[in-house]
Amino acid sequence: MEGSGFPPFAAGCQASEEGKRCEEEEIDFMKEVQILRKAMKGLGTDEDTLIKVTSRCSSHQRQTLNATYKQAFGRDLVEDLKSETGGNFENLLVALYQVPVEFEARCLHEAIKGLGTDDETLYEVITARYYRRDLHLLIDAYQNLYGKSLEEAIVGDCSGHFKKFMVALINNYRENEDYEDDRDLSMELAKKLLRAGELQLGTDESEFLRIICTTRNNNQLKETFEEYEKIAGKDFRDAVRAEFSGNIRDALLAFCTEIIEGGLAYHAELLHKSVSGICTDNKKIIRIIASREEIDLVNIMRVYTQVYDTSLVDDVTKETDGDYKKLLLAILNKRDV
Repeated sequence: MEGSGFPPFAAGCQASEEGKRCEEEEIDFMKEVQILRKAMKGLGTDEDTLIKVTSRCSSHQRQTLNATYKQAFGRDLVEDLKSETGGNFENLLVALYQVPVEFEARCLHEAIKGLGTDDETLYEVITARYYRRDLHLLIDAYQNLYGKSLEEAIVGDCSGHFKKFMVALINNYRENEDYEDDRDLSMELAKKLLRAGELQLGTDESEFLRIICTTRNNNQLKETFEEYEKIAGKDFRDAVRAEFSGNIRDALLAFCTEIIEGGLAYHAELLHKSVSGICTDNKKIIRIIASREEIDLVNIMRVYTQVYDTSLVDDVTKETDGDYKKLLLAILNKRDV
């Protein structure tokens, strides 16, 4: 576009199995940042304009807006958004203007730093990246942002079998391509899991974790869980509930659910729990929407509707409010098909 210094994105929506990248109109980035600046200058803030500009852009386009805003005004767009907005609206805006993998790295840092650890955020982010086979991107982003390895941060803040499981996940990369079916191996591993738990007094936690973390790929592990159910007569997750407790149990259940049901169903479940409990878990809603918007959000929304017989849009409408609700709905409606 004339005067922007940046090429416009093509119009249209591109759909794929992973998700739906919406770029519904060409963007004149210099014009858009001037609109954003005007919305935040002076007394009061034009929240509707912030919502309109933010929601019509893809994540990649927002990164270009960040750069163009600094070029035009010598100011940081995210810092201006922080100073001019508040609450969940601010948190969602700031999340959407970050590179998704860097946003997730910051979520992990927030989960680890200070007194206590937000174990739930830690294992949900790590297991999701592990399932998608791009955990290395998160590990690199954490290192670049904080000058220390993610493993070092986990070891320094976690303990017990939970620490061992998290460290094992970030150090074991499965090969998922060119998978060859090996039911005999799955049956052998299922028997080993049974011997490590139900068939002995106590639980050999180390053997459980070794098998789960070193089985050669997700498909092989899913088959192992299927063989376990045939032999034991119950879902492998029931064994996890019986043999483990606390944060390691919850982390294993999250991981096993992604393997057994898939990432789409798992994240649909997380979102449903976030909007259907006594208190809405806005922190989790923001994390999932911002991190998966350009990956598979459209498919998560489809699964949500199929499983819960209601749409995510309808539930968000009922359980959120204000400008935060407007921005959420603008993002979701762009992908509601």
